[in-house]
Amino acid sequence: MVNNNPIGVFDSGMGGFTVYQQLQKMLPNENFIYFADNNNSPFGDKSVQQILDINDRIIQYFLEHQVKMVVVACNTSSALAIDYDKINYDVPFVDMIQDGLSFARDLEPATRVGIIATQATVNSESYLKILAAYNSNIKVFQQATPELVPLIESGDMDGVKAILPKYLDSYEIMDALLYGCSHYPHIDGVVKELYPNFQTIDPAEFVAKSAYEKLKEVGFSGKKDKDIFVYTKLQPRLLETAEKYNFTEYNLV
Repeated sequence: MVNNNPIGVFDSGMGGFTVYQQLQKMLPNENFIYFADNNNSPFGDKSVQQILDINDRIIQYFLEHQVKMVVVACNTSSALAIDYDKINYDVPFVDMIQDGLSFARDLEPATRVGIIATQATVNSESYLKILAAYNSNIKVFQQATPELVPLIESGDMDGVKAILPKYLDSYEIMDALLYGCSHYPHIDGVVKELYPNFQTIDPAEFVAKSAYEKLKEVGFSGKKDKDIFVYTKLQPRLLETAEKYNFTEYNLV
């Protein structure tokens, strides 16, 4: 079955580009609408109701533009709103937690996984629940890292380097560091510079694999047409970063 409708991807800003990049690799013929709600960035300090309202507005926009699938490329939205989204909208969803954590099935027993994430994601305990469902034998530690997203959005890598020890020095004994926010793969080089022994895990690869599997039922695109970048606030750095991904259109909404 051929379905040329686009796939909707959303995040609070540039974090979801890490997911979008993996989707492009896995699905080169698909068309995408990437929605960066940077006017409400960061999502990680929002209440549950605020996240639900943000999701409603974005998903309604996607449905108006006839998307065939929604990829929630934000860990906070995945943690707080994915069940609500699936109940309220008749469109397939792929998210950073239920889909992005599928790698845990293959981890060795007693593997120690450290998670860095936004405060809202940590508070939801979604990672603990989903990882335990995939593999009850692994040991999981969580650390809220609220200062990272604004630093990443602003491009302040010196600030990232200065703040990381506050969050990660206590994680020396873990086997793997899971990026619990789609922004965090952007600082993978800094993490590995400071902590060269850490094995880092980016759920985006597994999100893309899940999207591929679900498209078998929805239908793959027969041709590449265009990728659209949508944003909610004029922000030069965000647009400069978006241009690296060669979007066809750029729309302020």
